[in-house]
Amino acid sequence: MSIENRGRRRRRVSQATRLVQIAHRYCTEFFRNQYNEAFAAIRSSDFLKVVAVDSREFKDWLSYEYFRETGNTPSTVSLYSAISVLRGEALHRGRQYNLDVRVTGDENTIYYDLCTDDWRIIKITKDGWVIASHDTPIFRRYTHQRPQVIPKRDGNLKLLLKHVPLKDESDKKLFLPSVAASMIPHTPHIIIVFSGVPGSRKTTVSKMIKRLVDPSALKVQSPPNDRRELAQQLAHHYLCAFDNISGLTEWQSDMLCRAATGEGFSKRKLYTDEDDVIFEYRRAIVLNGIGGFIQRLDLLDRCIVFELDSVNESERKEERAVWSEFERDLPKIFGGLLNVISEAMRLLPDVREDLYGKGLPRMADFCVWGEAIARALGYAEFEFYNAYRKRLKSQSREVLTSDILAYVLLDWLESLKDDMGNVRWRGTASELY
Repeated sequence: MSIENRGRRRRRVSQATRLVQIAHRYCTEFFRNQYNEAFAAIRSSDFLKVVAVDSREFKDWLSYEYFRETGNTPSTVSLYSAISVLRGEALHRGRQYNLDVRVTGDENTIYYDLCTDDWRIIKITKDGWVIASHDTPIFRRYTHQRPQVIPKRDGNLKLLLKHVPLKDESDKKLFLPSVAASMIPHTPHIIIVFSGVPGSRKTTVSKMIKRLVDPSALKVQSPPNDRRELAQQLAHHYLCAFDNISGLTEWQSDMLCRAATGEGFSKRKLYTDEDDVIFEYRRAIVLNGIGGFIQRLDLLDRCIVFELDSVNESERKEERAVWSEFERDLPKIFGGLLNVISEAMRLLPDVREDLYGKGLPRMADFCVWGEAIARALGYAEFEFYNAYRKRLKSQSREVLTSDILAYVLLDWLESLKDDMGNVRWRGTASELY
């Protein structure tokens, strides 16, 4: 090797080492998340910023800090070498933190990421809520996420009803608890479904729910035809809103079921046959479409379908005006949402005790939280519970009656009911057929 080449090599190694030193100066620690991905915690004035070591954001930040200190740009090889060292430090020497998207916590303390530049969060307990900063990593962010509005303490969640044209007035007692329950992390979530004729604002209302819970540049999406792409969408959004659905395949229905109740999905990393990327999530989901696009009972059991009313021509507004009014009300709606969740957390132990003796449906966690939220909103005891049980029965019957064989079977079973409403029949499968 020539003297010139040896000098270049020394400069390259020195440059990579300098990059590592700069990273250590500004980062409080390098760590891994629950999926064994490397992250850096960057201390910036009075807040902590969490960035994936392999992200473009981290690479750009490190390059800029190097230039700011030296007046030179780092070579691609040096930058790659430095990031490789920092990744190894995070994976092999760093601590592990569970990082969530937008919402995390438990039934005693819920944290909400405002996605502001100063990384402020909202901490919700049964005693109320506060805007604060955090000293340990709890959230990760994706580029599509957008900041949330600053909530008003005198907020009112019922203001949301002003913007949602529910066809059935009685749906209010189910709708508001369903929206609020989507903010409860690490529990099974009900899937909110909007149906209605063209012109009933299904897409707009879906975007509003997304804006309220999980603001994003991607307000609504179409369900992809690729399993891995759907898994990635679900992993990157706390609330996924899927628009204008005409039908769902078996695997799409299955993945939505699993996402609502909490399951995992794995796929191969690019350029390797050995490493898997693991997605694990419990997601809030909003669907909209025309007609009965949900045909699987196991998916329908995880849904509440809300029919929206068509908007009269005399009441129709430009989209700009619709969104201007919603954005004006949003700080109070969001503040009201936080107030209701806090009060529901206080009521939860009593509600749980009340409901355990009555029997719980399949989505038991949602039912308990929904009842607590409904009481926090001022509804009577068991008003939500009874309405939810009734809705589940009517939805299942609608799907069954759309199938001729199932309809005939239901009609026959109805004819067998005794005076007490019980059905008894004994025979072989062949006789039944």
